[in-house]
Amino acid sequence: MGKSRITVIALLLVIFSLGCTADVYLSNSHNIPLLEEKGDLVVNGGLNYMGVENNPGLGFNAAYAITDNLGVGAGGLFLNYSHLDETHDIPIEDVQEYKYGELSVIYYLKPKSFWRAELLGTAGIGKGKAVEEFAFIWDKVATRHEAEDRFYKLALQSNVGIGTEYFNMGLAPSLAYVDFYDYSTNQISFPSENTSAFFLEHSFFVRFGVDPIKLDFQVSNSKPLRKTKFYYDTGITKLGLNIKLDQLFGF
Repeated sequence: MGKSRITVIALLLVIFSLGCTADVYLSNSHNIPLLEEKGDLVVNGGLNYMGVENNPGLGFNAAYAITDNLGVGAGGLFLNYSHLDETHDIPIEDVQEYKYGELSVIYYLKPKSFWRAELLGTAGIGKGKAVEEFAFIWDKVATRHEAEDRFYKLALQSNVGIGTEYFNMGLAPSLAYVDFYDYSTNQISFPSENTSAFFLEHSFFVRFGVDPIKLDFQVSNSKPLRKTKFYYDTGITKLGLNIKLDQLFGF
């Protein structure tokens, strides 16, 4: 076998092993209540698909309008996934455990037409654990990448879109600061020593139905502004329901 072929194979193996990382930061689906007036109470929940073996996490958001311009919100993401693949000679284990909760202060413009606009300031805390194993055909035992963490998150988010009784659509860009104050890993290769970073987290959302209940679809992307020591998942696809409880129950 020529040197060039050996070099190519070695490079491919390195790329494969670097791709098998233990992701410990997962962005939650955005809180997009689109408040309209005092007394609005909106809840939103669904499945967040984050690329973890196509196993979804459970995400939820809620918001309440205290006045005609101010509201409060809350949200969270929970994932508990474990899989042992014994179809090959070497058992391969994948684990993803994640808990995250947040609180928000919301400033919104009372709509005079179909346009909607909000600004959210959010603080959250979370923790996670990830295990990613892989093996080549000549290995006798699997290589195990493992990481655990605790972190806090601060974010500034805007929600801009259109809204009617039957349809909503818009964008929700966010700038988030994530700091891993307690992080450990056995991975020997990572992009940098940074355990904190600013993330750009943008979301596009569409809702169909008839108020007070609509089907909610959201696609988000998360990207750090600098390289980090911790690994992260880059995107979320969320499918769920958006419910205006004040209208549903006549508050």
